[in-house]
Amino acid sequence: MSVMWAAGVVLVLLAAASYEGAIALQWLDIRPQPGAGRAEEERVLAAAIVAQIIGAVVAAARVFASRHQPAAVEATIPLAAAAFLTARFSTFDPYYAPTLRRYSDGGLVASGWVLTLVACSVVAAALMLARPRVGAGVALVVVPLCAFTAFVLGLGH
Repeated sequence: MSVMWAAGVVLVLLAAASYEGAIALQWLDIRPQPGAGRAEEERVLAAAIVAQIIGAVVAAARVFASRHQPAAVEATIPLAAAAFLTARFSTFDPYYAPTLRRYSDGGLVASGWVLTLVACSVVAAALMLARPRVGAGVALVVVPLCAFTAFVLGLGH
């Protein structure tokens, strides 16, 4: 059952990362009014954060599971969370519209923090395959941190 939840989480996060990536690559435009992002932006962010919370619950279930078999699908949750965070970090901050200032251009969150979370996500995924309980424990910390960081990118204006 947790594999189905994990697959759903990964699909939502990859869809959200694709949306943010399309904006970062300027395939989708941002609104010309300062502070007015695309209409679906808040829904995409909310769906991604909820998915990451569910992903953390899936990781917690793996930590406390009696069987400790490697779960490849569950191991992709931290990678998908890092992909979403990276895509969102690379996209444009609607607060500064119509200029194309990215969240990564000296915003509230430092690039080093995002890179640290990405590295920890890769470690969590690798550990989930080699040592499922340990890797799930790392994912249980990293995935919510990715969600929190993605949320706070737009704060501080």
